[in-house]
Amino acid sequence: MDRIPKSRGPEFWENEPGPVWRGCQMDGRRAVHLKCPSGHIGGLYNHAILKDGEVRPSVVCPEPGCTWHVWAKLEDWAAASPAEPKGQEAE
Repeated sequence: MDRIPKSRGPEFWENEPGPVWRGCQMDGRRAVHLKCPSGHIGGLYNHAILKDGEVRPSVVCPEPGCTWHVWAKLEDWAAASPAEPKGQEAE
């Protein structure tokens, strides 16, 4: 399982190397943006995120031709502030 670090903040996101994640809002729902090692950005809109940060199902980069496909765990997920998006809690 690949451990994905949390972004250091909005001012770093654009130039931060991937993989890295950050919380966001999508259509009024909590979600996660994820940057792959090649710098492509995708979202975890249809994924479940466990309390410990494990993501289900696996994560695939949405960029055509990119081969990044991992089972991921979001580092610092449990430590994310309540104001940050947390996604769906899996049972």
